[in-house]
Amino acid sequence: MSTNTPEERELLRLYKCVVDTGTDVLTAFAKYKLLPTYNGNVKQYLNDKKHELFHLWKSRKLLCCECPPVGCNHKRTGHMPTWIFQKLYDDTGPEERTHIVRNNRTIVQVCLHKYVTRNIAIHELDFSTILFLLRNLGVLSQNETASLDLITTTRSQICHAYSMNSFTMAFLNTTWTKLENALVDLVDPPFKRIIRNDIKQLREADLKKERITVLMKNVEEVKLIVSIFKDNALNILLK
Repeated sequence: MSTNTPEERELLRLYKCVVDTGTDVLTAFAKYKLLPTYNGNVKQYLNDKKHELFHLWKSRKLLCCECPPVGCNHKRTGHMPTWIFQKLYDDTGPEERTHIVRNNRTIVQVCLHKYVTRNIAIHELDFSTILFLLRNLGVLSQNETASLDLITTTRSQICHAYSMNSFTMAFLNTTWTKLENALVDLVDPPFKRIIRNDIKQLREADLKKERITVLMKNVEEVKLIVSIFKDNALNILLK
């Protein structure tokens, strides 16, 4: 796909901002929102949240060995796709047979010890995983939620563009302004000016051919991830 028009190059710059700068901002924001009582240790955080995340992955009707006798008491705020859960936990842990309960031949309770937290750092998590954790486990203000919504929408619009010329330059300029404000809203005051300067430099950058190829490949990969999210959401509605 060629990138000869100003609109095409501007769209790729915008995508680079969402993916690179956006992920950096979300990573720092998640560390501030999710990890302050865990000294920034993601593994400790995921260990502590394993029960809740398990039930965001599996139905609340399927109990685990940490559920109280009355059943799962975690509020199901969303559905975690399998690929995200597997990114955070593996299933190589030792199961306690007494923790597994069957009703006839149907398993109605599983052993949570089967799932072992991976040793992973916050900067190793991708955009979608960080976003899921923030939306479902973070305590967010209305403004923070609005900023996350705008960043997510911008990313989705870019990845679902019918062509690289789908948007006018006027639309792209407006999107730049909204995206910049949303990203700046999520960082601490000392870093707001730094983020604005980074975005300014990015808008003025001349994308090299090699970098364009990488960005185009990333766009296609994100399209696939977004389609998986949509399929999961549809499956939940149909259940």
